Amino acid sequence: MIHHGIFLYTLINFTKDPMRPIDAAALEARRALFIERGETVVEWAKVHGFEPQLVYAVLAGRLAARRGQAHHIAVALGLKPAPGNLSSQPTTSRRPLPCEEKQ
Repeated sequence: MIHHGIFLYTLINFTKDPMRPIDAAALEARRALFIERGETVVEWAKVHGFEPQLVYAVLAGRLAARRGQAHHIAVALGLKPAPGNLSSQPTTSRRPLPCEEKQ
């Protein structure tokens, strides 16, 4: 049985780069968490508004979860950091496009 501490350790150490594929240990820890909670993947997917097939694909490691629904699923599962919570995001600013400027 995998404990929550190992799960969190795995998340902290393997998901700092959002473009990096999800580590197999993190996927296994998340699947174990479903078992510990007595929750099915289908129930979780329905509650969070995702297609169960996509959630299964992310949990099996068949999808890299770099963009789209797979990425949103990985974030909701806690396998990847939310886009606003990335400490390594560049802090550069850009000039607004002409269409974005207030007139």
